[in-house]
Amino acid sequence: SGKTRFVFDKLVLKGLMEKRTILLMRKTTANCKYSVWKELKEAVERFGLNKYFTFYESDYSAVCNLTGTIFRCQGLDNAEKIKGFSEISDVLLEEATEFTPEDFDLIDGTVRSVKYKLPLQLYYLFNPVSKANHVYKRFGFDTGLVPSNTFILKTTYLDNPYLSQDYIERMETMRQTNPTRWTIEALGNFVSLDKLIFHNYVVEE
Repeated sequence: SGKTRFVFDKLVLKGLMEKRTILLMRKTTANCKYSVWKELKEAVERFGLNKYFTFYESDYSAVCNLTGTIFRCQGLDNAEKIKGFSEISDVLLEEATEFTPEDFDLIDGTVRSVKYKLPLQLYYLFNPVSKANHVYKRFGFDTGLVPSNTFILKTTYLDNPYLSQDYIERMETMRQTNPTRWTIEALGNFVSLDKLIFHNYVVEE
């Protein structure tokens, strides 16, 4: 539904407004190249800012030459490594449901600098999965009570006017053939999967 593009565009713009240190994270570093690293480069390209950025493929990092903002693409293969980063201003967790509660606490503890004019922010991007995932309770999806200092933006394919007709038709086919997956991917809702065996059946006499 475009949530990833929106957040990456916002982070690039924040990086143009003042010098910041921005972490773009996946659970493992191996997944960074074709996700957060790719999204960062595409965001810079959309704004036509390539000549103002230097990209370092060796460690998946980039620097905005106008402000000195550093973007680091990082996994949690070695959780201790993140503790070595200082003055972190923003953290994005792509596929946040892959991270553990302990990961969340560790990452949250790294964002504590007082040097920035713009607010410190953490972004958790995910498609809902099972209600058994810790994210379901952590952000109040079970009670409807959103934690303080938290804003939840829920979007689905229905909010995206730029989708092709083929994609829309695939979603409608999924609605008929795999309603559980459709509830997750199309409607953006958590479901109960722990006791689910058959989800697409008809009871007849």
